[in-house]
Amino acid sequence: MSKDKMSEILDLEPVDNSPNLPIQYHENKQVNDDKQVEADLKYVRDNLYDLISSGSTAIDQMMSIADQSQHPRAYEVLANMIRQMVETNKDLLDIHEKKKKIQSEKSEQKSTVNNNLFVGSTKDVLELIKQSQENED
Repeated sequence: MSKDKMSEILDLEPVDNSPNLPIQYHENKQVNDDKQVEADLKYVRDNLYDLISSGSTAIDQMMSIADQSQHPRAYEVLANMIRQMVETNKDLLDIHEKKKKIQSEKSEQKSTVNNNLFVGSTKDVLELIKQSQENED
């Protein structure tokens, strides 16, 4: 059965399966890593917010369906949806923890430690000290 025939039977418009579907992704090759990380975190956060919002609406609708049908499968689906929403909310909080971890790693990397090491004998050290004292005078 063709797609057009199916659309006629169901009284729907045919679905266009063209390969020109909008693909959204973040591509910015000349941005430094800090800005890239910030952009990616914002993108993921926005996606999670959208999923949480859509999921809340779906849960409300599923509650109505489960209440009206009183079918055990409907309640099972509702429970799974709620569990998935809890996981999505946890993922959102994990994003914040990961962001803090990345920022703390950056601040630790910026600190500079200079360790000076002298290789030589004690006689050489004493000579250097004497020379520095004579240059100061």
